[in-house]
Amino acid sequence: MTPWERAGWEELEVLLPQDLSAYLETRGWRLSGRREGAALWRWSPEVSGGKDGGGPDSSEKDGGGKGSGGKDGGGEDRGREKKNEPVSLLQPLDPDFDDYSLNLATALEVLARVESRSPREVLESLRFARVDVVRVRAEVPESGSIAVEHGLVLLQEAVDLLRSAARTALVPRPVLRGKPRDRVRAYLADVRLGLPQAGSYVLRIYSPLGGGDEESPEEQDSPLAARPQGYPRQVTVTLMQALDAALDAARRSLGEEGEMAAFSRSVERGVSANFCRALGRLAGTAEEDRAVEIGVDWASAEPPPRQLSPAPIRIESQLADALLNGSDFLRLDRPRPDYQLRGRVLSLEVDSEEPEDPEERGGTARVLERVQGRERRVRVHLLWKDYLRAIQAHEESKLLSCRGTLARSKVAMELQQATEVEIVDPSGQQSLFEPEETRT
Repeated sequence: MTPWERAGWEELEVLLPQDLSAYLETRGWRLSGRREGAALWRWSPEVSGGKDGGGPDSSEKDGGGKGSGGKDGGGEDRGREKKNEPVSLLQPLDPDFDDYSLNLATALEVLARVESRSPREVLESLRFARVDVVRVRAEVPESGSIAVEHGLVLLQEAVDLLRSAARTALVPRPVLRGKPRDRVRAYLADVRLGLPQAGSYVLRIYSPLGGGDEESPEEQDSPLAARPQGYPRQVTVTLMQALDAALDAARRSLGEEGEMAAFSRSVERGVSANFCRALGRLAGTAEEDRAVEIGVDWASAEPPPRQLSPAPIRIESQLADALLNGSDFLRLDRPRPDYQLRGRVLSLEVDSEEPEDPEERGGTARVLERVQGRERRVRVHLLWKDYLRAIQAHEESKLLSCRGTLARSKVAMELQQATEVEIVDPSGQQSLFEPEETRT
């Protein structure tokens, strides 16, 4: 009795011929002819580049593949008897034929031998031929488990990343406020959460492909929307390119100058304050010296995006604070008056040009403050008498406190029109160095 007779034919009958055709084409098979109700495909190592009839991730989408010990013995080495010889496959094209399921089962057996997988794993890949599968993988310690709280955060922030990408795929914005558009809500309603996958702690989010709705004039002008893909594919592409851009901006912000302008430049690639916050919280769930990885198994019904690397993107836990600071920076599209800044002076720089009015002479201090347990840098321009206080605070390892309007420049967060500049002794007064939560 075949595996298909044991499982029943119903699973085969729901497969569409066009999905199998797309699967074969994207995995190196070439159509060599047609006959009544069937198509003849050929595969050879020379044409496919030695991919064994499947892409580098063809065994990963559904947790099976080589060495996975799948339900139907996917771990054993089936291999082809003659690896270097071409293989032919006859694909049934008419589901109305009585032998459609039988011929389809034979075709999947051929694919299973070529790909060194079980027929069940090939079937699972075909079931998701029109689904982009987003994989969020958290490295776990030897115990093989993570804290319940971290698991909940991992799921929530992964969904928030996808929600942010769905909104900026339509119109990029530094801050996403208000309710999502109907188009975004309809897309998210179609997204599904898959069963956990073996290999550390892996979440699978199914993003079905679709034609998408009509675009609004504002969406048509968006640099992210001018692509041939349908809207769901634009979302997953935006997700991955925004991940790359946000992580690059976070690394740049950790440089000696603490330059934040990269976050502003990354907005056109789908990055937003909402996205950075979710990504920062996601990175914060990783154990020390471990990371979270996000990748996409692209649906075989459409060609994978060429502008993106097929490798998953690694998010180090050390970038969590930088990403959250990037979120704060982008969210400062509106200045915040009466802001109390208190922190350690990192560096000082006297104004390079002498002002006409001697009383306007001064310099810039870079201050490291703490907000909800994380550090961020703020620049503040001070008049000379206050600048001298900043010098004293720096030399005596004390804190500088001042009040003003918190805003963002092109490159950094700044406190403008600083007043009430004072030196604070941090010894025995740690609360002075921990601003209250309402300041975020």
